[in-house]
Amino acid sequence: MCSININNEYDNILFKLNFLNRESKNLGKERQNLFYFTCIPIRFLLLFFLFGLSQIKNETFQKFLRGILILVYFVSIIHLLSKKSKCQWWSNEYEIFLSILAILICIFIQENTVFYVSIIFLMSILGGIIQSIYLKPFENLSNESSRL
Repeated sequence: MCSININNEYDNILFKLNFLNRESKNLGKERQNLFYFTCIPIRFLLLFFLFGLSQIKNETFQKFLRGILILVYFVSIIHLLSKKSKCQWWSNEYEIFLSILAILICIFIQENTVFYVSIIFLMSILGGIIQSIYLKPFENLSNESSRL
């Protein structure tokens, strides 16, 4: 069992890369800044890139993109179902639902598939922002991290 805010796979990677300092007295604020000012903007850049790719009307290219998206979302589902991803504040069930929906769109919708998947990705981003506001995962972080 792990704390919802600390000592999980994601934070340990951030500690090793020196994006977060385990000894910081402002670890919650640092995580909040990293989420809102790094994670969210990068995800929006990926969204715009994906939307841009949806505008390429080459059928072979779109089939290739659908295959890549199916692979990416399938790996996402496997990761979300693993024990390693159980220690995060966001809803794994919501992300799994969106991943399954994206895969089904890639399989069954042939026209504008990547555009529809872009909308699913936008729903994931907005869901993360809404969950972060509602759950306030960065406020309850104490200095427990220095003891871990």
